[in-house]
Amino acid sequence: MKIDISKLLSTASDSDMSNKHSAVLVYNGRPIVWAHNSISGSKTYHAEVSVVKKFLRIKGCVLWNYKE
Repeated sequence: MKIDISKLLSTASDSDMSNKHSAVLVYNGRPIVWAHNSISGSKTYHAEVSVVKKFLRIKGCVLWNYKE
């Protein structure tokens, strides 16, 4: 399995936080969801939380709502 490092860097650069990072979720050996850390109002969200949330949304499951 290969992860495109340039895509990780590009995704991280989309973050509105000073400490930019991203996460990728691999499913069945393939990278399928990319996300970055973010701020919404006074709350911060880790990239790992965002990537799991996006994956669950793809699968039709929403456990919680927040703005990205």
